[in-house]
Amino acid sequence: MAAVGVAWSGNSLLTLAKLVTRTDNAQLLSDWWNDLLKFDGRLPDVRPALARLRLWTENAVALKELEARGGSHRNPMRATASRLSATLSIRLDRAFFENFEKLETVDSAEQALRPGESLNKHANRSHREVVQEFGGNEEARLVADTFGLKSIYRATQASIRLQQWRLEHGSYPADASSLDLPNDVRYERSANGSGYKLIGART
Repeated sequence: MAAVGVAWSGNSLLTLAKLVTRTDNAQLLSDWWNDLLKFDGRLPDVRPALARLRLWTENAVALKELEARGGSHRNPMRATASRLSATLSIRLDRAFFENFEKLETVDSAEQALRPGESLNKHANRSHREVVQEFGGNEEARLVADTFGLKSIYRATQASIRLQQWRLEHGSYPADASSLDLPNDVRYERSANGSGYKLIGART
């Protein structure tokens, strides 16, 4: 559901940004700005969902390993030995889970791609079906989309400020110094100041 929320929100914001460039209604721009502020810090984020998925997968691996080694022994000694053996076996996939966990704490879309590549490698090497099901690239792309959504959100806010500036000054600003643009979004004004481009604000 989080992934759907990211995709839906991104498309909605891009649609709003297009509408912003077509209106000269100052009150409507103000209303849109205030509405957007309600989502500040509350945009969909797939990372908590990935954390739950990682924990579920670790538990699934542990349970399957215990079953395979007879972890339900009534004999306490044999049961303990089985659990210990399962724990040691799970460590073989430790690198996979460590890279999975990195996706939950990255700070940019670029950072998300690095553990994604490692996830693919470790998943392909694993003998566990539940681990092999994770490609890695898909999870990394979802995290990257989360950061892409934040960029689209900031760019949409910038488009409102740009339109308000144009209504007040008759043309768009010469540079982006008055805007709160994310690092991956670049502003370019047309030669006559009647138009502009926000480059990079896409997932």
